[in-house]
Amino acid sequence: KNIRDFVMDFGGGFLMIGGERGFTAGKYLGTPMEDILPVTLAKRDPDFLTEEFEPRLTDARGRHPITALRHDLNETKALWESLPPLDGFNTTMGAKPGATVLLEHPFHTANSANMPVMVASDMGRGRVLALMTDTAWHWNYLRAETGGGPSDYLRLWRSAIRWLVGDPEGKKVRVRTDRIRYNASDAVRIRVKVLDKDYAPAPKPKIKLKLIGADGTTTIENLRQEGEEWAVEINNPGAGGWRLEAEALSESGELLGDDETVFVVEGKGMEFAKPWPNPELLKQISRITGGRTWQSGDAPKAGDLPAPKAWRVAGRKRIKMWDNWIAGILLLGFLAAEWYLRRR
Repeated sequence: KNIRDFVMDFGGGFLMIGGERGFTAGKYLGTPMEDILPVTLAKRDPDFLTEEFEPRLTDARGRHPITALRHDLNETKALWESLPPLDGFNTTMGAKPGATVLLEHPFHTANSANMPVMVASDMGRGRVLALMTDTAWHWNYLRAETGGGPSDYLRLWRSAIRWLVGDPEGKKVRVRTDRIRYNASDAVRIRVKVLDKDYAPAPKPKIKLKLIGADGTTTIENLRQEGEEWAVEINNPGAGGWRLEAEALSESGELLGDDETVFVVEGKGMEFAKPWPNPELLKQISRITGGRTWQSGDAPKAGDLPAPKAWRVAGRKRIKMWDNWIAGILLLGFLAAEWYLRRR
């Protein structure tokens, strides 16, 4: 019951691996654990079969963050087909509604569908993954007999753990900006990626995008599709910190997920507020400092410019600061004053 509450109410991740002490064989039928499992436990024998089989990657499941071991979908399918067979699996009555079957048995069926071997599902606020076998290690050690390495096996479990703990890369809805920091004159470009339950680009999603700042919330509309993403460019909202919140619904109104990101618009100082020349100020500076001014296009002649002063180094004298205690005290006093004023 504590594990169920941890997953459902607190957003925890839970993984059950099969074997002769897993699922129905582990007497989990009728317990609170059954509530969070993404499969319906078998209520009849045999609940565990000891036979060799090669699990199949279900259609389009090469896009799921757990089983997408390659960037290319065809390469992912070819990789799964090349893995060594497994030995033994837990029988079930199939996946629960809403669960995603990642791997399935090639010939054993239940309720007119192939029995699932690996199933992932959102449960309450958490996530659950079920693997109905305890011989997944074949994909590591037996593959090594044919010259294969452990990288794909390790990538599989790293991806599974990252998905279970809610890593942002595994979210179905992701919002981002092209930069994190903007100047006051820069436009802000926003991109939203929406995936369906199979982690394929969702067709015609309903995206709700909001910009939230210190002064309130603004709804952003007119997103247009660019490839597998939805994009929009907005005018700079002004100096300060801003948060973007995105929520996406499917065509049928089902919530696909939500995401948020932040960005900062940096206010410019006085020297950048009006960077164009100020002729009157320049003339005043020139007059006070004993110089002269010319307009652009009216270049001065060589005789109009003051003769540069020439300096010559006649010698060098080195004085150690700490040989003069007065200078040392003054230096420490300046440093202390600077520290005090900065703290104030």
